[in-house]
Amino acid sequence: MLKLQEVSVFAPVIHQVVTDLLRRVERLRLRSHDQATVCDLTGELYKFGFEGISSILFETRLGCLEDQIPPDTMRFISAAGAMLALSEPVLFFPRWTRRVLPFWVDFVRAWDDLYSVAQRLIDRKVEEMDEKVKQGEQVEGMYLTYLLSSGKLSLGEVYISITELLLGELTRHPTPCPGLCTTWPGTRRSRSVCIKS
Repeated sequence: MLKLQEVSVFAPVIHQVVTDLLRRVERLRLRSHDQATVCDLTGELYKFGFEGISSILFETRLGCLEDQIPPDTMRFISAAGAMLALSEPVLFFPRWTRRVLPFWVDFVRAWDDLYSVAQRLIDRKVEEMDEKVKQGEQVEGMYLTYLLSSGKLSLGEVYISITELLLGELTRHPTPCPGLCTTWPGTRRSRSVCIKS
């Protein structure tokens, strides 16, 4: 459990994400046929969680709560959902089925997508830090900045650590509202849930 002083550092970031979620929910309500319904609230809460976790780990906003979600972010969300949905089949099916059944290829593709997007986000942070150092500015940030500036981990280890932390948090809360959604948003079997306020 983190101490209050350690957690309070993240409060401004989470406040921004919560504010964006509330604005998005209001926009979705106003666009609905009765101006009171939010369809797929589970998906919206999933995007909120993803945006919040990513804002802390990558120290950047991914745009999950925007009307037009960036393609890389959509790829990242879909890959996380696919990877988590396919984890059980990969673990429980015999290894020989990997050549026959398509889930192994999908699982590897999901990991590749997750890793490549995470790598791009971390590389962007490295460039920002290098630019600040060149300009003589002090490099400040949160967890990712600490990992990159401490020199205790190689860049490859940072890529893996941050991606694993993101997935670890997502697996702790696989559905934002238990009982509302049977699978991860973005997978073939996800369904829309309408909630009236």
